[in-house]
Amino acid sequence: MNPSDFDALLIDLDDTLYAEHAFVDSGLRAVAAEAAKSFDADEATLLAHLRYDFAKYGRVQIFDRLVQRFASNDDVTRVEKNSVSVATLVACYRAHAPELAPYPEVEPALAKLQDHFTIAIVTDGAPDVQRRKLAALDLGAAITHVTLCWEIDAPKPSPKGFQHAARKLGVAHERALIIGDDPHHDIAAAVDGEFAACRVRTGRFAHIETPQPPERYRELSSFADVARWLTDSERPG
Repeated sequence: MNPSDFDALLIDLDDTLYAEHAFVDSGLRAVAAEAAKSFDADEATLLAHLRYDFAKYGRVQIFDRLVQRFASNDDVTRVEKNSVSVATLVACYRAHAPELAPYPEVEPALAKLQDHFTIAIVTDGAPDVQRRKLAALDLGAAITHVTLCWEIDAPKPSPKGFQHAARKLGVAHERALIIGDDPHHDIAAAVDGEFAACRVRTGRFAHIETPQPPERYRELSSFADVARWLTDSERPG
């Protein structure tokens, strides 16, 4: 598999171009500020609780547990108010304007890659949330197209989002390279769609092996290493 095999790059967003946990923490900070208006606890205390709870249990029902921990069981009115506010906190998390930055070297890597390839972002998640992430990251003119998989009813590991992006770029799938971190979403989609793929070992799944790589496949440590390989200079390894 050589860089000359490709005309287009179809790049995942979360944990490929930036650390997804930064979005989570940005959301938790927004929720802590919102919750401090209703609970008898300050923002710092609530944020510390949320960060611990996320590390221990993950995101599922994290705001329900916050309500249960800080609502007063002796005040029925207050409990009712805060039980409703679970939905408010979820909405706050989803609607907040995140504070994000790309991984180091991602911006210069994209600037270099755009001289050689047409580039699309192909990302899962609620479309409005993903748009806010992209706005915060401000990846610039290097990105020709963005496919929001949920918006076209093609959540990963379906290859349809990547196929849609390739069509938008006017590139045959044989000439498009999928770049992503998730072996069970990005790489599995490459297998199903008969794409070539390059996996980056970044983010939450870096320690998980790829169970079924496609025929044309490579793994590298970071997106910056991918850019060095694809531009045929300073090749790692």
